Amino acid sequence: MMNRKMLAGIGLAAAAALTLTACGGNSNNNANGAVDADGNITLTWGGWDLDRVPEFNALASAFNDSQDGITVQTVDYPNSEWLTAMTADLAAGSAPDIVTLRGLPEFATWSAGGQLRDLSHIASELDPSTQSRDIFDHDGQIQGLPWRQDHWVVYYNQDLFTAAGVDFPDGSWTWDEYVETAQALKDGLPDGVFPAYQHGWGDSTVAGFAIVQTPGVDLFAGNFDFLAPYYERALTLDDEGLQPSFGTVTTGSLHHLGEFGQQRVAMVPMGSWFMSQLVDDGNEVDDFAWGV
Repeated sequence: MMNRKMLAGIGLAAAAALTLTACGGNSNNNANGAVDADGNITLTWGGWDLDRVPEFNALASAFNDSQDGITVQTVDYPNSEWLTAMTADLAAGSAPDIVTLRGLPEFATWSAGGQLRDLSHIASELDPSTQSRDIFDHDGQIQGLPWRQDHWVVYYNQDLFTAAGVDFPDGSWTWDEYVETAQALKDGLPDGVFPAYQHGWGDSTVAGFAIVQTPGVDLFAGNFDFLAPYYERALTLDDEGLQPSFGTVTTGSLHHLGEFGQQRVAMVPMGSWFMSQLVDDGNEVDDFAWGV
């Protein structure tokens, strides 16, 4: 498993779901959003860190420009508190009309709680190849629809690689070569700059890769030995000072945008959604050459 290409088969379909919480509360609300006296509908859509993640407002704005009588308003949630805050709002009946599903655990929780609407009538009109119906099927109801598909890549700072005299990635790296590159970068980087960065999403940045890159994985078999090399690699990168430690990332609330965007790290595995943040955010991103 150690010599498999790093990013083989890594993909993530982000999905959106409609909530049932709008059925309660104010009399001008229903399951299809808020309706004013003229029949105009306003739908709220929950996103996170809207000042850092531009696609929510961009999509809402484009939709609003193309529609009459229907308006989508984005609702901002802190990224670090997304799951807790959204779960609490759903339970209280005050959640947005549309929620973005970031992972299967929250989908399972919200679906089992009866908080998501049946979207089967919409799913039936869409190309099945663009959906993950089985994933979002709860008791015969399709309760989530993909709105974006992302892939994991390695982002690298070309200026830092050049300064350290290390060749750019060529798309063929194994995980072993990723570690070797981090070791090669270490001595050539300025003080305080780490070769690599691994964000604190252990289910994605460690277990997620192990699950999709290890042939024949059966999670229901109860044998999780296949996870060991991936966690051992993460610990090696921490112990050798090749990346900020997991404790530093979590207790310090580090963010991949700030760490990579302000050139405190030379490379970071992250989803393709990160590109929009690097391109559009002028507050946290320095002017430097980067690639994937």
